[in-house]
Amino acid sequence: MDMRLASALACGVCVVAIAAPASAQTRTFNIPSGSLKEALDAFGRQSGRPIIYQADQIRGARSAGARGDLSVDAALRAILAGTGFHAQEDASGAVAIVTTLGSESTEGETAASLGEGNAGSAPADDKSADIVVTGTRLGVPLASPVRNIGRQEIENGGFSNLGDAIRALPQNFAGGQNPGVYGSSAGGIANQNITNGTSVNLRGLGPDATLTLFNGHRLSYAGFTQGVDISAIPLAAIDHVDVVADGASAIYGSDAVAGVVNVVLRRSFSGLTASAQLGTSTDGGATEQQYDLVTGSKWSSGGFIATYSYDHRQALDAVDRDYTAYMGSPFAIIPGEDKHSAILSAHQSLADSISAKIDVLYNQRVFPNIISLFGETLNQRSRDENYSISPEIDVGVGANWLVRAGGTYGRDVDRAHEHDVYGGATIYENAYCYCNTIESGEISASGNLVSLAAGDVKMSVGGGYRRETFLDESFTSGSRFGGSDEDAYAFGELYIPIMANRTSNGRGPALAATAALRYEHYNRFGDVATPKLGLIYSPDRIFDLKISWGQSFKAPTLAQQYQPKDATLIDATLFPGLNAPAGSTALYVEGGSDQLKPERSTNLSATIAAHPEAVKGLNLQLSYYRILYSQRVIEPIGQFTNAFNPAYAEFVELNPTVADQSSAIAVASGGLQFYGVSSYDPSKVVGLIRNYYTNVARQRIEGADISISYRNPSETFPISFLFDGSWLRSRQQNSQATDFFDLAGSVYNPPHLRARAGLGWDARHLKAFIYFNYLGGVLDNRQLPATDGASMETFDLTLRYLPKVPSRLLRDVELSFSVQNLFNARAPYLAPLATYYLPFDSSNYSAIGRFVRVSLAKHF
Repeated sequence: MDMRLASALACGVCVVAIAAPASAQTRTFNIPSGSLKEALDAFGRQSGRPIIYQADQIRGARSAGARGDLSVDAALRAILAGTGFHAQEDASGAVAIVTTLGSESTEGETAASLGEGNAGSAPADDKSADIVVTGTRLGVPLASPVRNIGRQEIENGGFSNLGDAIRALPQNFAGGQNPGVYGSSAGGIANQNITNGTSVNLRGLGPDATLTLFNGHRLSYAGFTQGVDISAIPLAAIDHVDVVADGASAIYGSDAVAGVVNVVLRRSFSGLTASAQLGTSTDGGATEQQYDLVTGSKWSSGGFIATYSYDHRQALDAVDRDYTAYMGSPFAIIPGEDKHSAILSAHQSLADSISAKIDVLYNQRVFPNIISLFGETLNQRSRDENYSISPEIDVGVGANWLVRAGGTYGRDVDRAHEHDVYGGATIYENAYCYCNTIESGEISASGNLVSLAAGDVKMSVGGGYRRETFLDESFTSGSRFGGSDEDAYAFGELYIPIMANRTSNGRGPALAATAALRYEHYNRFGDVATPKLGLIYSPDRIFDLKISWGQSFKAPTLAQQYQPKDATLIDATLFPGLNAPAGSTALYVEGGSDQLKPERSTNLSATIAAHPEAVKGLNLQLSYYRILYSQRVIEPIGQFTNAFNPAYAEFVELNPTVADQSSAIAVASGGLQFYGVSSYDPSKVVGLIRNYYTNVARQRIEGADISISYRNPSETFPISFLFDGSWLRSRQQNSQATDFFDLAGSVYNPPHLRARAGLGWDARHLKAFIYFNYLGGVLDNRQLPATDGASMETFDLTLRYLPKVPSRLLRDVELSFSVQNLFNARAPYLAPLATYYLPFDSSNYSAIGRFVRVSLAKHF
């Protein structure tokens, strides 16, 4: 094992909600009277039970507390007495706090101070109060590893938006569609900053191999690489983010190869909160202003939350850094932008067993990008606009079943205008659009199937339809290409308790199994079936042992399917080692393919979770994962000049017939192009090179994730600690005739090792946190001899102060100060291959340097 990995494993692991002690066990509670929130937080720490509540809902509520030797149930009853709230418990021991006045859902609401999010399903007597767990439709414990990131954790880390927070997660790779990724030198078509947004990229498998959900709903793709812009969701609207770093296509369908990320919204809100932030890099450039409004209301049968966010950021230009000044100016390393984001989320009980909700997202981002090279100035102005509308209705049926029907309509329109000038004259101009839409509808039924000695067998069944479209349109030339995928699907999921903890002291073993199966029928490439199996064994209340096996898939992107085909006649002398007669040529064809099949993967994960009773507030998790990814879609020949290498023989037809040549030219959208030759003679074509997108690549990925989460239950010494580490090994084979080569640890790919550790003081009125970030080095193998890059270590500092004052003006005010990259560490040097290459790996490291931010928030 890599020694760096061994060191990381010795250090620490993620917050996981686990089995609680038996409710009848007596223990000493010391919970004074005061706010209900503080009482519930103290109860969670002193009892060790996962508590889920809506912070905005209980704001202002008071509790008489609980003191003395009490059972867990008795203590909780004492805390809730007279508050207008009651507790609902599931079989896993998770407890949801809901209003006694109505059936307001607690979906997605977690106690941020405890970091719990892996709760079970609600009891049968209140179907509208279901607790949804990402990775299952049944609300049961997961056999897959889960990382829950609360909004408080994001703010304590000094982040002002969700994109920055996700990029700091060790399991995520910052390549793909992310601000600062400079596409021309960052390793391929997937590493391009098309929308200036942020796409999640777990394990570095590409943003199209991670499924991103918005409150459980799919969003439309952005750009042409099938990524989803997670930074479009305002942080002010977020309750928490669930990261399930395991294949989940049996639950969600396409894209969930590396895992699924679900952004869960705050359920409702009372009052109005306004905030303003100002930040800048101490080295210059990238100055940012952000303004947020959050408002909402709640009533006995429902509530809503509405947010608006405006963000203005200046560009970071090459001349702002001494080590990039050679690139000249203007040359935007990170484009500036103006962004408007808004969310509305509402829910309403319509009857005793019927409730409805709707989630609406809108985002508009405008960003100019100016680059000057060799006397040519490229001016590009992009306007990306996306929105999503997702209504849903829940109906209780019988004693313990819930029928849910919902749908989504979403659209992302990325319009750009490019204007290139040389010598004062326009040499190229184009206006174009990448347009994506999603339309979906789904119905499901979930509930208890049968009762066993160990508990209830739970089942979910359902089906739906989804249609996604893509259009690449040039308004200048009038060219249009694109198309749609239509997917009809059915699914089923089971949770089977095999052994239950029935001992009086809560120390007996428990065992449960999970199973899921999903069938999909696509209009373009046929049928796909994906299974998943899981096992959860708890030998006692300290440890959970979990194993998950399953298969996942990813539909080929619409751009890969519908991209225009090109045909180019090339002078044979441009192919090294090709001994062909004088005047010979080769016909090179590339582009989209209607013969593509889904990419497939087999996923395995094994997890050990621990929560020792001797150290209250400590949670640990260690996970191993392996992904065997096959039939990946690529253009198999990376450089056309290598086409006649024997390794690519399956893609080259020597001495092609005139009929084969004519067929290849006939499907080319622009007719036959010429490179190095001026005329076409079929008799002189010595090779037909077919470099269309093809299901040919394979990847092998394995690694380990480890986390520690600790919060001291003492009110007098509220210290907390967090550690996340991830070790990754990934390799790829481009065809059966070629060897595997390293991805992880090489330039423009994720490093082998990443880690983030934080230590904080989490008092009520003063919060102080410092974080250490480790980002391993990558091998620069673009030319020989290959060179090892250095690692990057940075520190972040955040201070948050909530003054305790009698003045109404200053009450509910929060002041924050944060510094990212406290000691101004510089991105590791990477020798540029040309003047238009950055001298560092922009897919891993940032040129921003030390960034200072101050903010002020006030709740009315």
